[in-house]
Amino acid sequence: MTLDKDGNNIEKSIDDTAGLTGRMFYSPPVAVSMSSILLFTFLTGGIISLSPYGLMVSTLAFLLPGLLFALLSNVLLKGLKRSFHLKRAFMLTASISGLILPIMLIGKAVSMVFSVDIIYVIITSICITIIVSHMSFMAVAGATNAEAFAISYIYPVTGVLLLSPLGLTAREYEYFAVLMFFLTLSELIFITIVNSVFRKTYGTSATQLCSNAISHFADGSKKEEIEHFFSLFSSEQEVETGIFRFVRKDGNDEIATVIVPGVHPGPFGKLGGSDLPEKMNAHLSDSNVMYLHSASTHDENPIDDDEVAKVAVGCRNAIEVMNYSDTVSGYEKLSEDGINIHTRRFGDTSLLVYTPSPQPGDDVDAATGKLCEAKAGRSVFVDAHNCIVKGKGSVFFNTEKSGKMIDLCERAVIPESNRKFSAGYARTVGFDISHGIGPAGIQCLTIREKKTFSYILIDGNNMVPGLRDEIIKSLKSIVDDAEVMTSDNHIVNWSIDSYIPVGKKISPDTLIEEVKKTVEMSLSNLHEAKVGTAKIKTHLKVFGKNSTSILTNAINTSIYVLKYAFVGLVFSGILSIIATWFITI
Repeated sequence: MTLDKDGNNIEKSIDDTAGLTGRMFYSPPVAVSMSSILLFTFLTGGIISLSPYGLMVSTLAFLLPGLLFALLSNVLLKGLKRSFHLKRAFMLTASISGLILPIMLIGKAVSMVFSVDIIYVIITSICITIIVSHMSFMAVAGATNAEAFAISYIYPVTGVLLLSPLGLTAREYEYFAVLMFFLTLSELIFITIVNSVFRKTYGTSATQLCSNAISHFADGSKKEEIEHFFSLFSSEQEVETGIFRFVRKDGNDEIATVIVPGVHPGPFGKLGGSDLPEKMNAHLSDSNVMYLHSASTHDENPIDDDEVAKVAVGCRNAIEVMNYSDTVSGYEKLSEDGINIHTRRFGDTSLLVYTPSPQPGDDVDAATGKLCEAKAGRSVFVDAHNCIVKGKGSVFFNTEKSGKMIDLCERAVIPESNRKFSAGYARTVGFDISHGIGPAGIQCLTIREKKTFSYILIDGNNMVPGLRDEIIKSLKSIVDDAEVMTSDNHIVNWSIDSYIPVGKKISPDTLIEEVKKTVEMSLSNLHEAKVGTAKIKTHLKVFGKNSTSILTNAINTSIYVLKYAFVGLVFSGILSIIATWFITI
């Protein structure tokens, strides 16, 4: 879990953002919402009167207007190019019906104490619906104030019209009109104040930012709008990327390319660097590419696809002029105080793979990784990212763990490349991101010199404790040794349960079998090989120091602010009811 220098939990902010937007996006099936609406209608009818008349009035005032409201809001918002699905429309109606129930219950008690006609309680309940619907349309669908109010009026206006045949009096119509005026005014003032304060701090309104985040979570839209928001806080940075390209010795046909990008594959969904493998692949001609996790944190999140493209194009250009060597060294393991690093030299460049397992580990910051590389000679640092316990294991420069890691790399004795080798690659895809594995699936690069070693990469965000060791143990009869890594691809955070390390939502036994199958395929694909290496530097815009917590907290704050704004609006609604009562009754 990444922490910034002030101790703020950045990864928690990312998880909160994905989780909050996920929960706001989630809508039950229409049948479930419809069942709730019918139940609330029946109960509300009982509050009005314990007779068929009560159910009739409840149907006219709440059920029929609610159903018309759900259908029309979906149609009208779609016509306005807003995102508001039918399931969400019915869920909103169900929520409104649930809110009406306690209002009617309290109102009935008040009417009995003060001898007020129950029709005023019904009208009040109908009018209150605009508080919920107006805010929902703005914060979820991204509607303007005018659009949100116009569609919100469907419910109360229809309700009063359907009650008209029951003989509403002029005073009751007057009460409805005045109350609607006060509720509209209070809603407009309140939302304007909230958005104005938020805009001064973050440069956008709370409702718009909230709507954009939910839309992206729902269908991947509003990507450009959110990434523009990221750009407001971005900074220029030079990142370094390592490349290892394996080709057949007898013909230069690609076997596999290993890229260790200097950017971080976050924050979530398809924003910034998330889904990095797919975004990088769009600019590369190589097809068998493994993207290992570098020493990087959310500070190194690229702000958009264009910045990712800069890294990919740099890699493509380096590959075109790459020189190759047909020798590698053996692999060496170094362990001290819970820090485990295994090394191997490919041609003139060493690969340093750090794993914390069985201890918990998360991101290693770029400064620590760079110093590890500097102390070990020409090398590329990889964070295996394969054992997560929430809130533990991040490594930051100038900490004791960082110092020990750098010292261990300095003392590493990496043999010269003097062994001919074979390389084989395989990939297994078809997993669902809800299971914690991204589109790149499971990849394996197997290197055979005197011994056989498999580098296994799972396209996910870290791994449950112990699973890495179970996988390696299961491979003992197939290869001499192996390492299991994750790509840290934050596309898997694109779910309601935003915390999905590999192994949480997929059976360990199933995963182990898939890994074994992939390793066996890589063994069957072994060919005598040679390797080309390169290290490139790229200038690009990234989130920057401490900006991640600012950006994600802005989205989180917009959601929380609107939740508390709703409470304030309910209070202002009560004041509106009181004012209307004294004016009209």
